[in-house]
Amino acid sequence: MPTNEVAQKLAGLSAADDVGLRRLAAELADTAEDAPRAIVHEWAQGNAELGSRACLVGLELEELALAAQLEEAGRGPWPQRIELLRAAVEAVVRLRNLILLQLDALLWDTTALGAASPSDPRPLRVCDRASRLIARLLDVLGVREPPLHTEKDLLALPRDEQDRQIEHWRKSSTRAAILIAARRFG
Repeated sequence: MPTNEVAQKLAGLSAADDVGLRRLAAELADTAEDAPRAIVHEWAQGNAELGSRACLVGLELEELALAAQLEEAGRGPWPQRIELLRAAVEAVVRLRNLILLQLDALLWDTTALGAASPSDPRPLRVCDRASRLIARLLDVLGVREPPLHTEKDLLALPRDEQDRQIEHWRKSSTRAAILIAARRFG
């Protein structure tokens, strides 16, 4: 759907029109999924020549084809299923690395995200939220390496301890390794 048509449809809906907004989202999702789904299906089910061309196109689509890759990986022939899952993992890792690079840049930003209040004289800062998002992104099945915490664990710490943990994370070898990998492969 062309950008101007999306803008027109959005302009015709109010923020309170949940049904209309969901319908527009579903319409956009259906339109956006059609081409990647067709490419990934040919990749998984097509003959060798057509499948290899579709594979090259699908790999270029990266995260745009992620849902289709996962869908097709659940039903196709085994060699292609594994290849689709490998491509999905690569797309997710690339996207994770790009997100981590963005979040890492925010760890030094102490800008307040809101005003101080009597209940919280020290408002949430950009670096606080970034560190919590990093913790959420890196919390895999509850396994973490110091100084990583789940977002819930980090929120439970007193503010001064949160600051110490953010500083510890900034200096950690785990962070350094992630950033090296993100810059190299992201």
